[in-house]
Amino acid sequence: MVMAGVVVTLPLMYAAVPPALVLPAISALLLLTGFGVAAFASWAGRAPEAERLGPRDVAGALVLLGFAAALLSDAEVALATFAQWQSGFMAAGPM
Repeated sequence: MVMAGVVVTLPLMYAAVPPALVLPAISALLLLTGFGVAAFASWAGRAPEAERLGPRDVAGALVLLGFAAALLSDAEVALATFAQWQSGFMAAGPM
C-alpha cells in the first residue's frame, strides 16, 4: 500500500518540479515515507517475524532507496536550479 502511494506520486512529482530537482524530491519523499513507516512499526510494537516481510523491512527498503536517489542526484545542478526556481518565486512577490 505504501509503495503504491509512492509509485503513484512519482510522475506527479516529475510534472511539479524542474527535472534537476526530481531525484532530490524523490529522495525526500522516500526518506520521509520510510521514516514514517518505521515510526509506525515502532509504535505498533509487534515482534518481527523471521519468515515474512514486515513494516520494518519495508521501511528499511524505502530509506535505502531514498539514500540511493540522493546519492545519484547531482547536488551542484540541483542547488543552482533550486536557487533559480526560488528567485522566480521571489520575483513574483507575495500573493
